[in-house]
Amino acid sequence: MKRIDKFIIHDLLKVFKKCEIAFYIEDRRTYDSVLPSVRMRCHDILTYLEQEGMAIELYKPYKKYKVVIFTKVREDKAVRLAQKLHKQGTIVISDNYCEYLTDETRKDDWERRNILSILKVSDYAFVYSKTQYELFSQYHDKVMVMEECVHEDYFIKHKVSQENSKVTLLYSGFSHNALYVKLIADVIVRLQAEFGCKMLFLCEKAPAFTEFDYEYEKYDQNSITEQLLKGDIMIAPRTMVGIEQMAHTLSKVAGPMALGIPAVASPVPSYLDTPVVICHDNEEWYQALRKLIVDEQYRQELGEQSREYIRANYSRKVIGERYKEFLNGLIEENRNAV
Repeated sequence: MKRIDKFIIHDLLKVFKKCEIAFYIEDRRTYDSVLPSVRMRCHDILTYLEQEGMAIELYKPYKKYKVVIFTKVREDKAVRLAQKLHKQGTIVISDNYCEYLTDETRKDDWERRNILSILKVSDYAFVYSKTQYELFSQYHDKVMVMEECVHEDYFIKHKVSQENSKVTLLYSGFSHNALYVKLIADVIVRLQAEFGCKMLFLCEKAPAFTEFDYEYEKYDQNSITEQLLKGDIMIAPRTMVGIEQMAHTLSKVAGPMALGIPAVASPVPSYLDTPVVICHDNEEWYQALRKLIVDEQYRQELGEQSREYIRANYSRKVIGERYKEFLNGLIEENRNAV
């Protein structure tokens, strides 16, 4: 039985169970179909905390909770609910992402307006990265960075480089973001000519490139680790123009890194001071990728270093314990205040 089937059945069995904490989400699709951020920030954390003995579940409108976390929400009904719970004395936590939060020229944007409305009645705010922390802190004085976790499934298997085999460059993500790979198209063409390396895209639909040869597989959450293991080097180029490019989290490359696949990327702030190889221009991209292609030992060592870094800093246990400590503290304060 798939994990989501167990999750749904288990959640239904909690209809009459008293829970103190709830996650409110708008995306109620199955575990394998929801947005990755909802999967990592709600489902994976919720199940970890429940395994740790916490009374926590997805929000149910007929129940009363001490704490409600609004994760990745935008709709008007979420605003109304947050305002209602706030008036009732429930601890409200905003857990949202908005790269243009401080852009006053977009004051009429309904998503930005609703995110700010929820933030206004929130007791605390969780954000995904330090860049988001800087943005949200301009509107709230109790903002915390809660990074996206990497599920333990990613640590079960391990990438092992094959000597003398052709290296596969890997891109995994939404197809509209895959277009950023065009920024280094000349680098890929050069590397393919020199070393015969492959280019593999894992996306929800096929990207359209004419600049270089590539292969495509439809992203499948049920077999994503096996899909990722077909790559040898993860690439994540960005334009780095505008705050929306600067606010991304490490989770973009963390999955492959957890499998022992080294990552090369543009200088997104959350990638700095990590094992990610940072490139500022196409010559740096060429040199970085060339070194990883020709030096199998270096590629293996960097992959192992990346794997251990993610395990030590972004595993579900590490991030889950941060949630556990903070939320247990809130519940204890709530009990003492009564």
